[in-house]
Amino acid sequence: LGDDLDAAIRLFNRWSQSVIGQNEVDDPEATRTEWLSPGMDLTRNIHLVHAPDGQLAGYIEAWTDVKPPVHPWIWGR
Repeated sequence: LGDDLDAAIRLFNRWSQSVIGQNEVDDPEATRTEWLSPGMDLTRNIHLVHAPDGQLAGYIEAWTDVKPPVHPWIWGR
């Protein structure tokens, strides 16, 4: 969780710096809390894409905890 969280936050902030000129995430604990919240299954709801050099290149998150999961909340960078 720790290495993936750090890499994800770097990716989020790299994106936001290029678009709005500031960090999107200043509090890693908020993201950690979200990842550990009830209904979030990290192996099913979050997918990471790595470049050949191992650097995180993409992130997709899909919240499918609504029953039935007909309107998932999807977010990516």
